Amino acid sequence: MNVLMIAPPILKSESDKDSWLTIPSLGYGGIENVVYALINGLIYHGCQVTLVGAPGSISFNGLTLIRDVRGSVDISSWIENNHNNFDIIHDHSCGLVFNAQQEKLSFNYIATHHKTGKSPYPENTVYLSYAQRSQAGGNNSPVIRIPIIFENYLLNSQKDDCFLYVGRVSEWKGVHEAASICEKLEAKLIVAGPSWEQDYFDDLINKYSNTVEYIGEVFGLKKIDLLAKAKAVFVLSRFSDGLWGDKWCEPGATIVGEAAASGTPIISSTNGCLSEIVVPDVGIQLEENEINQKDISKLQFQFPNANTVFSYAKNNWNHLLISEQYLTLYKNIINGFHW
Repeated sequence: MNVLMIAPPILKSESDKDSWLTIPSLGYGGIENVVYALINGLIYHGCQVTLVGAPGSISFNGLTLIRDVRGSVDISSWIENNHNNFDIIHDHSCGLVFNAQQEKLSFNYIATHHKTGKSPYPENTVYLSYAQRSQAGGNNSPVIRIPIIFENYLLNSQKDDCFLYVGRVSEWKGVHEAASICEKLEAKLIVAGPSWEQDYFDDLINKYSNTVEYIGEVFGLKKIDLLAKAKAVFVLSRFSDGLWGDKWCEPGATIVGEAAASGTPIISSTNGCLSEIVVPDVGIQLEENEINQKDISKLQFQFPNANTVFSYAKNNWNHLLISEQYLTLYKNIINGFHW
């Protein structure tokens, strides 16, 4: 099958017109890493994949990269002229390329929704969790979890005596709450990720100076080592105003799969997908009252061991399984089935 994959065409910096986010991302970029894992799985299953929207990426066997088409308008025009070369088009741009509510698309497509709120597509949307689908009013649309390439992580049963947060340092991600719990535990919290909300970041560093070690954005081997060595990873997403004008509903939580691929358990809130994927074999869920009251009783018991965490995740989220689920949907759409 010949698949066209659309990545969200996003510049790292508006002042640098060559700084497109790549597949995979070199740093922060959850959608980009999902696309990378899915491409690898589809190629394993015999698909030919073409990628547009991330022109600075590295090509590899089975992947054709379109480097000279950049920006949403140009990508849309290119697809209109070239869609007959593909069996199906898989859009991850969340409406950046096509305004599908207003346009009648004349080709087979499927769209993975990576945001909170309503999907920009009238049909063929796939959601990352049932919670995300419910918030978006997605009815009975398919739910497919985030794919993880387990070979890209390091399984480690020997954990350091510190906790980890990886991601955007923002209010709706619950970094302050993680720091306050670690303060009560008298444990160090390593915080890794970009910050664009300066007041929130400054307050975190000032208030928890004896607890938080901020190391900035990480990727590559440094990120792999951090995930492998942490005692647990905090994902305390909040029920607060987040991106895109909606209450934050954690859509898919790539970090849960990445940590689990390292044998590292999760400490999560019940926000969005977390109530579904952080099962006892993966980690611990904290209810809102436990987070607000800094109740650490659950954290004083033994976490699931590394092999248990890894095995559950690999049986449910490995990229070969997830890409096969998408491949089934591709075939259904090509045969005329839509939702």
